[in-house]
Amino acid sequence: MNVQFRYYERNFVRPLQTSYGSWAKREGIVVRLRDEADRFGWGEIAPLPWFGTETLEQAIAFLRSLDGEISPAQLWQIPDTLPCCQFALESAFKSLANDREPAPFTLPPDRLAALLPAGERVLSSWQTPWTAGHRTFKWKIGVFASELEWGWFAQLLGNLPPEGRLRLDANGALTEAACRGWLERCDGAGDRVEFLEQPLAQVAPMQAIAPHFRTPIALDESVTQFKHLQSAVQGGWRGLFVLKPSIAGFPSRLQATIQTRGLDCVFSSVFESFVGQGAALRLAEVGARPGGARALGFGVGSWLDPLPPRWLEGLWNRRS
Repeated sequence: MNVQFRYYERNFVRPLQTSYGSWAKREGIVVRLRDEADRFGWGEIAPLPWFGTETLEQAIAFLRSLDGEISPAQLWQIPDTLPCCQFALESAFKSLANDREPAPFTLPPDRLAALLPAGERVLSSWQTPWTAGHRTFKWKIGVFASELEWGWFAQLLGNLPPEGRLRLDANGALTEAACRGWLERCDGAGDRVEFLEQPLAQVAPMQAIAPHFRTPIALDESVTQFKHLQSAVQGGWRGLFVLKPSIAGFPSRLQATIQTRGLDCVFSSVFESFVGQGAALRLAEVGARPGGARALGFGVGSWLDPLPPRWLEGLWNRRS
């Protein structure tokens, strides 16, 4: 199969503040396969090195090493050190059967969890996505002192209509004491907090704390790599998993594990374009539990500059 790729970059409308720091630009790669029947398949490499993936430079080096050609056997031999490349090239390979160029799409807002900014700005930022139809919101915590964030949390709960639901994402930045403080406050909010996401860096202390609170803890950074997901499952984690398909390696392998193990998963974006997002959502659709009603963690479109019309065509009209 012939393989071509194009680099892209997209600016955030405003930098995303997390416990990792400030993120101002999403960089990625769109991959296109063409088989002997002249069919095309598309995939996307959207690395998050601070989550343990390959860097953009490593992905480009791998693609250049292919010298424009890849066989199915080579595809399945892509190493686990290149999970974004695994995802992109399997997605492209599977989409050959459709032979259709990806196109932008939208989902109903009530099916998507909208990402809110960290800090006090959350108090003036939830209204716009609420008016658009979102009812589930994700708020980054662990960015400021816990005492400050607890105050904003109380105000947010007081302002948000009763049917609004929150997800709190700490990106592993909390201490155990702060984790317990957050869980106490979440429990006090009744069912308005769906879960506390990755409060601590290590699984073992979260596993010890979780049974003492009603609010679920969800793993995120601890399971971004497939081997770590396997380790958490084998280690007895029975709580939620927040999975980012675009950085989790081969989609077929992830799907088989989810279904075989009966994992309770929430699927989330890494700010990929519609190319990668479409493939990620296809996995989310088959990986969801029957009757599952959780919003998808893909309500991030407003954070990035809009893509121009005929974006893919524009990418392919310039050199890689």
